[in-house]
Amino acid sequence: MISRTILFTLLTLLSSQLLAANEDVPDDIRYMLEDMYGAKKTEWPSPRYKKDLNKDGFTDWVAVKKGCQLKDACQAEIFICVPDKKGHCSEYCYNEVKTLKNIEETIPTLKCESTC
Repeated sequence: MISRTILFTLLTLLSSQLLAANEDVPDDIRYMLEDMYGAKKTEWPSPRYKKDLNKDGFTDWVAVKKGCQLKDACQAEIFICVPDKKGHCSEYCYNEVKTLKNIEETIPTLKCESTC
């Protein structure tokens, strides 16, 4: 039988992952995804989640290509926060990557395909 502590921990982890996956993306990213995939969110890459990919203290976003079950080995679209002088995400640098493996090391060599 599963202890209450383990069950509570599992439920907390699951709910935080579901919230992250269902969280609304920032408007700039939403506009970009709408331009690329249309207004129906079911057509967008999934899952979509936030993560500090380049370890700079700002939230970046990842949209994994549909149908991939391999996590880090999936193609993804990434949106890297470009902070302004006040420390807010003033825009996002968009890139499509073939894999998320070693993304922290890869990000400095990427050039923005576009900004949003």
